[in-house]
Amino acid sequence: MANPPSNLSEFNRTPLSELTNETKLQLSCMLSRKKVLRTEDGYERDWRGIAHLAKLTNLITENVSKPMDAVLSTWIQHNPNTAEVGYLEQYLGIIDRWDVQDDIKEYLIKDTERFNMKKQQREQLQNNNSVTQSVNILKQPRYNACILYAEADVKHAVEIVDHLENPPYNMKLFIKHRDIPPEVPFEYDNFVELMANRCNHLIALLTEKFVASRENANLMNFMEKLQIERSSRRIIPILYNSNIELPKTLCLYTCLEYRRSPLFSFWDRLASSIEMNISQIYYSDDNRISR
Repeated sequence: MANPPSNLSEFNRTPLSELTNETKLQLSCMLSRKKVLRTEDGYERDWRGIAHLAKLTNLITENVSKPMDAVLSTWIQHNPNTAEVGYLEQYLGIIDRWDVQDDIKEYLIKDTERFNMKKQQREQLQNNNSVTQSVNILKQPRYNACILYAEADVKHAVEIVDHLENPPYNMKLFIKHRDIPPEVPFEYDNFVELMANRCNHLIALLTEKFVASRENANLMNFMEKLQIERSSRRIIPILYNSNIELPKTLCLYTCLEYRRSPLFSFWDRLASSIEMNISQIYYSDDNRISR
């Protein structure tokens, strides 16, 4: 099989399935009739040469009524990786059918333009859907808190949600594994916007994996800057292992140590660190909570 040129921008990737009936008819008229003379390299200068180069020789019989039509349909079905206009043009050159290349050039240009337009429309639709989904995330109501955690610690985030979103606390928390649909890409800017304007607090689950994450470090730096600008305490760190070596910026905080004790309720302490008045969860972009 011939290889595409190194400069792929010159190689037409339009699938043969996108050829119009008019183009296929022109190819059939010019290549279905057998030629007696072969090329210097021994290739047959009709549909048989194309079938040979496309590795379809054993799939098409000699007595088929419209052999070039059969070549195209079989090529598309059995070898879709090479069933492209670029390979067709290349194979026509190999069998010395430059006359066919010249005669169908305008047809192929129109088919390619039509295919590229359809492709652009599909991509635009997908991009619009992605933007719409991202915007929908930012239209969520306000949350009492956003939980920031390492991927490996999602179980800790789920445990917090299970306790604080149910009685007696009835809070509304944001975790990306649940509240960002799987088909929507996680984008830093969107998450920052949500934390800044739709979450009263940020609960940071401090574990070894969390401290090692540069992404979480960037988000923490953003929230630190935000709480300085707004003169409000927004970060609530939970320490899951007292032996963790914390960055200097996190050492400034009084961490809530995760442990269960008969003497006190960890969940009561966490809830008391968050805005517990559910009426303070706003649905307006213009309202901001400060403590």
